[in-house]
Amino acid sequence: MLQGTSALADETEYTQTICPLERNGTALYLSQTVLSGTQPRKQILLVHGVTYSSHEFDIDYQDYSLVRLLARNGYGVWQLDIAGFGRSGDVEDGFMVDSDYAADDFQRGPDGSFDASVTDPAVLEWFCSGCWHYDGESSPNGGRRDLCVDASNLLIDLTRISMPTLVICGDQDPYLNYDLVNRCLDDLPEGSALEMIPGGSHVVFLEKPWYHDFQERLLRFLQDEISVNDMAA
Repeated sequence: MLQGTSALADETEYTQTICPLERNGTALYLSQTVLSGTQPRKQILLVHGVTYSSHEFDIDYQDYSLVRLLARNGYGVWQLDIAGFGRSGDVEDGFMVDSDYAADDFQRGPDGSFDASVTDPAVLEWFCSGCWHYDGESSPNGGRRDLCVDASNLLIDLTRISMPTLVICGDQDPYLNYDLVNRCLDDLPEGSALEMIPGGSHVVFLEKPWYHDFQERLLRFLQDEISVNDMAA
């Protein structure tokens, strides 16, 4: 295990521990970040999507980092790179690795340039630099194949989820089927919530008009869930 510390402008210190894993012969990158000097009882796992790896959760600029936000709120924050992504080992096929690139997730203005009123240019630079550094020029396409199905073929059976679940997204995400999103609470367990952030897109958690809103809604749901569990115990 490796340990190190990093600091934000407020001089808050964090400790990151690397916990090597292996699955089917492929080395996996797993890390835990905590507020230095603490041993949190609460744990949370952050899992990335199908284009880029877990570095997206720890943008080292102002207070955008979701990892450090959660650590400051008493969590041990785990980041996992799925096989073939980021700092995990390569996969042999990955359905012929070749993906379009991450910057297309950010909102653009009428002239096609990135909208600086929505995304701070420094955040975009940090994000894309992380993509080039950790993810290179491509990522496995297995997840993309799963997504290329008719909307009637549900990828996740929500009725099998037993824990209260927060579904949170922007209302301008081009990748979402909002008919399905708006019906999700019909199948999720009691205590679940749907939070829609007006104006936000696929990367609403990094967009400057809304990232604080995203953070506050997430923390509120997590705190409410902990309070319910404490009462049940």
